[in-house]
Amino acid sequence: MTENVLSLFVESISGLSEANGNFRVEVIPNIKIAGFIFLKNIDVRIFVTVCHRHHKIQQLQIFPRLLELTRTIKIENLPPHVDNSYVTIVFGNPQNGEGVTNV
Repeated sequence: MTENVLSLFVESISGLSEANGNFRVEVIPNIKIAGFIFLKNIDVRIFVTVCHRHHKIQQLQIFPRLLELTRTIKIENLPPHVDNSYVTIVFGNPQNGEGVTNV
């Protein structure tokens, strides 16, 4: 299944638009997994519930689920000139994270 088809599913179920920057799709083809990153605030529990009931998703035997919550993130490939205080400011912003305690 292509990334475009997955995007269409999300758009038809959620009413959001990838083109408008409401979500992103990340596909990991070698293990047959896709992740959806919602950039617009939605209730993902309701979204997953609606997905489970959608006839096409059932027909394709796709099994959506929520990812586990995490308190740790790893940021890789930062340019050498990026200061730790900048990372703290960005991820301390309520829109990007909140509660950064260790950089």
